[in-house]
Amino acid sequence: MADFFEKLIATITAAIMTWYVGIGGALVIPVKVKMNTAPVVFDVGEENYAIMWHTNTKGTGSVTINVKGEEKTYWDATSGTINSKDTLHVVKIKKAILDEAKSYQVHSEFVLFSVGYFAIKGPKVSSESYNFKPYDPAQNVIRALSVADIHGEHSNAEAATKVLLDDAGAPADFVILNGDISRDWLLTQNDFVDEILVIAQKLSKSGIPVIYARGNHETRGQWATEMIDYFPTDTGHLYFETSYGPIKMLVLDTGEDKPDDHYEYAGLADFATYLAEERAWIENLKKDENESIQYRFTISHKHNIDTEFGENWTIPLVPLGTQFIFCGHGHHNSLRAADETGIPFFEDGGQPTASLITFKDGDITAKTAYADGALTDWGDITTVD
Repeated sequence: MADFFEKLIATITAAIMTWYVGIGGALVIPVKVKMNTAPVVFDVGEENYAIMWHTNTKGTGSVTINVKGEEKTYWDATSGTINSKDTLHVVKIKKAILDEAKSYQVHSEFVLFSVGYFAIKGPKVSSESYNFKPYDPAQNVIRALSVADIHGEHSNAEAATKVLLDDAGAPADFVILNGDISRDWLLTQNDFVDEILVIAQKLSKSGIPVIYARGNHETRGQWATEMIDYFPTDTGHLYFETSYGPIKMLVLDTGEDKPDDHYEYAGLADFATYLAEERAWIENLKKDENESIQYRFTISHKHNIDTEFGENWTIPLVPLGTQFIFCGHGHHNSLRAADETGIPFFEDGGQPTASLITFKDGDITAKTAYADGALTDWGDITTVD
């Protein structure tokens, strides 16, 4: 009997997928499942990665990884139920698992309809197998590639990145997207896919982690409220802590850039409450005393967190051992010291630029490249003359 129903479902699905259906004189072509983007491995906290990709049809998402000689499957699922009604797929994977395996493959299966114990499913598409490069304890140089405030201008970011990596003569180890990667706002899921996910994949080539810090433009638009659903961070918010080998990072979500009652927000902003909760979270953090940690910095889209919130957000960063604050928002590049604490701000951002931060022998240096080929060498960014 089970075989009969499986054959029936297959027959119905095949008919739906392969025959043209006329609607009002128009033709609806057969559904063909394809991946609109290659996957991106987002770093979402100390313990987990989130592998994300987009397909042209709704359906399931899964990741296969070879774990100690056995292929295991990890699903885009909620409380045990596999998600099948979305085109944006996110699979949460323990860092230790992917770091050891060093490769993965993603899959999606079209689901037309499901109810109770019955589902009509269609074709399945699988990606190529992607190599993944985790931190290697044997390496003595770590390079972080960053872009901010590109506002959808992918070509400039890619051109500046090429200048940087050609100059370094080596690939980056992880990527930082430091906010305002989208053009103006996030009205739909496609805005996120086209303007953020695509550049994340281009810079990481699906093979190194990506850290995303939200910019103020990405708080805007109807889909902006849904974005957190696709970033399963340790905190449940778009602020969190993470590490890459000997590097400890605090990733902030600095919200909007105007008061909540500003007319541009149409009465739909309550960042005062959100930021107060985030500030309290920072104040409750304890310095990680792990002896392997050599470098500590904060990623913040806004460049003015020492004044923007009515109080100096650099003060609670001091006991955490913060060496510098890496930020964007100002659409310019500079190195300055914060008021009171003296913690340096390395300000990066703007459509023509990308920056490379290098961690080596206890030193932290940075270079900024421009799309036209120019380079600025900032030297040590943990001190300001």
